[in-house]
Amino acid sequence: MDAYLDGGITVALQARAQRRMATASSGLTPEEAAVVALLQRRLRPAIERDVARAA
Repeated sequence: MDAYLDGGITVALQARAQRRMATASSGLTPEEAAVVALLQRRLRPAIERDVARAA
């Protein structure tokens, strides 16, 4: 619960997703890769906010 409230869970989930994408990206179609890139761009502000809040 504390990790959720202070934004730590967002940071942890982002790190996990980046690790998975690094190993799985070669298996994505161009369309899937585009969706992943879009989602990453849309999530970046929230992640940066949560990282700043957790610090």
